[in-house]
Amino acid sequence: MPKSLTMVSAWSSSHKLVLGQVAVEEKSNEITAIPILLEQPKGV
Repeated sequence: MPKSLTMVSAWSSSHKLVLGQVAVEEKSNEITAIPILLEQPKGV
């Protein structure tokens, strides 16, 4: 059976839109993914 993909997302509830996403290890903590998410290039 294939492994499932675990994602951490930055979400704007007021705009109902995902600002960014990063794949993480299955058993990792979301807190460790936040710096990676914040370092992603910003779209225009």
